[in-house]
Amino acid sequence: MESYTTHPQNFIVFDLEWNMPSRSSHIAAADRARMPYEIIEIGAVKLDADGNFLEQFSTQIKPVLYTELNHYVAQVINRGTQSLKYGVSFPDAMTSFSRFCGSSYVFCTWSDSDAKPLKENLAFHTLDSCLCVRVLNVQRAFTRICEPGGPQRSVEYALDLLQIPKTRPFHQAVSDAFYTGQVLKVLLDIVAREEGQSAAEVLSLFIERYSYNPDLKLSHQQPLPPAKKAAEMEAELEAAALCCPACEARLSFATVADLDPDNLQDWLAAVEQAAQAEAAQTAGGAKAYVDPAIVHPQPVSPFAVLARLTQVQTQVTPDANDSHNEQSQAAQTAGDPAAANQTAADWSDPQRELVWTACGQGGKRRRCWLLCPEHGLVAGQARWRRDRDGLFHGSVSLRIEKT
Repeated sequence: MESYTTHPQNFIVFDLEWNMPSRSSHIAAADRARMPYEIIEIGAVKLDADGNFLEQFSTQIKPVLYTELNHYVAQVINRGTQSLKYGVSFPDAMTSFSRFCGSSYVFCTWSDSDAKPLKENLAFHTLDSCLCVRVLNVQRAFTRICEPGGPQRSVEYALDLLQIPKTRPFHQAVSDAFYTGQVLKVLLDIVAREEGQSAAEVLSLFIERYSYNPDLKLSHQQPLPPAKKAAEMEAELEAAALCCPACEARLSFATVADLDPDNLQDWLAAVEQAAQAEAAQTAGGAKAYVDPAIVHPQPVSPFAVLARLTQVQTQVTPDANDSHNEQSQAAQTAGDPAAANQTAADWSDPQRELVWTACGQGGKRRRCWLLCPEHGLVAGQARWRRDRDGLFHGSVSLRIEKT
């Protein structure tokens, strides 16, 4: 196998169905933590370098940990617990799947939710959990090409929008993999026509823009020390040493090299999409403003880019547990152009490593966009709450947005 190839012979579009604990399960907490989701079906289709269908793969797996089908899972995949008594062992299924994949390929999935449980199942069965291939996120490609800045969509939605016939049942692994491959093929044709390139050339472009390394640790969460006041919690947040989940490099604007304009376009879209989602989910939210003039960005200083991104309008819903000063400062920033400009200036200051902006309701969440020199944009979000004794407890979540 050629590790992390960007010029594969084939594309393996796969989908997994998995089971999880039911209410009546008596599974040790350690085993649940090692394998939260147990794979019970693998389905895949193989495409050539032009995106054409070659063959398909399907296998049922007999579970060893969660042997009773979870009620929710049963409704989604339309199966009963009795069906879990049939199938091959997971190691045997992976042997067959590996043989099907061949020697030079890239994985393709709808969204990025399949690689993690696959690696967890491999580790649980003491198999090599390093996938050693990149994973092309077809959902991400669909969003960027068909609905820039839009929400995440289902495969069925993409089929309807692209007018692809639905000839197979949904929620069967091989069928969902087949449909994902069909969407990928149409997207390739769309971009090939617009760019005047071959499907193979476009596939290489897709790998570069929409794939990620599944063997990297993409996210982690770290706790903040308890605090008696919200202001103390914010001080702890500012002082926290935040590192990249993958390489553990210190995240600091001051250490970032100039941005690649191709990556910058993806990063800007990620910032805008996350801001739109936040604004839609909460009554008051912080929405990053992306300058419409940035259509074909040129290599610029990261400080200049971040200054443009942070014309933040913050509206905090009043909450009895928050300080009045915190709300007043947020309101001034929202209504005062000078305050907004000062916020932008803070982001562009090389001497200031982190700037957190309020988001959500109640002023108990903060967001910050960070940059890792090797792994690009990292989204940081801090949350805290106050317990019955009046102490604030919080944590910071970091996630790599593009790898």
